[in-house]
Amino acid sequence: MSPRRQRRGFTLIELLVVISIIGILVGLLLPAVNSAREAGRRTQCQNNMRQLGLALTNFSTSKNYFPNSGTFFEPQPVPPAVVGPPTSSVIYGALTAPSSIPAGALLYSWVLDIMPYLDQQDIYNSWDKSQPYFSTQANGGSGGSGGTQASNKVLSTTGLGILKCPDDFTSVPNQGNLSYVVNSGFSFFLGSPLGYIGGQLDNTGSVVPLTWVVGATATTNSTGTVRQLGVMFPGTSDGGFPWEFRSTPSAIADGMSNTLLVSENILAGYSTGTTLSNNLITNWACPLPTFTSFIGSSHICDPGGDCTTGKSGPGTGLAFAISATTQTDANTGWKYANSQQAMSGANYDYINYGLNLSTEGTFPFSNSAHPGGCNMVFCDGAVRFINSTIDGLVYSKILTSAGSRLPPYARQLPVSQDDFAQ
Repeated sequence: MSPRRQRRGFTLIELLVVISIIGILVGLLLPAVNSAREAGRRTQCQNNMRQLGLALTNFSTSKNYFPNSGTFFEPQPVPPAVVGPPTSSVIYGALTAPSSIPAGALLYSWVLDIMPYLDQQDIYNSWDKSQPYFSTQANGGSGGSGGTQASNKVLSTTGLGILKCPDDFTSVPNQGNLSYVVNSGFSFFLGSPLGYIGGQLDNTGSVVPLTWVVGATATTNSTGTVRQLGVMFPGTSDGGFPWEFRSTPSAIADGMSNTLLVSENILAGYSTGTTLSNNLITNWACPLPTFTSFIGSSHICDPGGDCTTGKSGPGTGLAFAISATTQTDANTGWKYANSQQAMSGANYDYINYGLNLSTEGTFPFSNSAHPGGCNMVFCDGAVRFINSTIDGLVYSKILTSAGSRLPPYARQLPVSQDDFAQ
């Protein structure tokens, strides 16, 4: 009879070796898994933005203009002169003194205008455009009563997946989140015009009146210049005020494929209320400029907001854009449109600095949770991932809609698509 074979088990050393190998394999696999998940979320975000870009394009094709970035009701006349800020405008007040905003003046954002193009005709049909976006009055009635449809507040807190990036960690379920904003160039308001110094460590921002003029010796602000710096601006429900402007497709003189239309900003969506909204709830329907739009840094101008004087270098103004001898615009204030350096001191208004902040509405610049940059939509509907370290001069050129038509002191040379296309 043969002796019984003794069963041999794992030794402690062999077990430790196996565990170590498994740990190494998991360590190698996890970054790839996380990278694949991030790629998936970024792709979903790009798909959302592509649909928004198509909706805005279809709107502009149908109406022959892009919608307001935000629509307001002006309860009193605005002075016809464009020289200096029209201080009676509620839009001016929305930026300079939010606590003075008449509640009934805040109607709706660009998102509502394109609802029919997002397969959300029911929301658009139920909306009461005479009431503010946070109104709790039931819609569909007569004389302010007897409505049987959902109120604007109920409609505006409806969660729509197409309006939210999967990486937006500031979103709250069923509160009308918004992760995307539209291009207002370098000024939120055509009447002053008003820029914005944001990204401060204490979560506060300062409004800076920027001085844009027709020529180097002019003394008045020019809304015509500011119109050429962006695509979508705030307006009123009635229209017709001197500072109002709606860009037409033909106004995009630099080319649809070279001009930004939509960007990410995870600090532009839902909040229970901040000092920037006069403590009113904000969501995708809020028309306030810092919740609907993004701009390039106002640090392209000198600290006092003078965008016209000087030649080159920090602290001297925007400078003359194109050198007559070298035909280059590299040594101008435009390069500070996306830079950690300002003309005088530090600049916090560069892409993705907003990840250091938490209060909604305090960072009206491109801002996403994607590593290394932001998804952005161009006016031709193309979606591209723009690196957060993109050269400020290049960034300024894809923000402006007609940089080639600006006055001589600010004119831009054509942008090379090799500098931003990936």
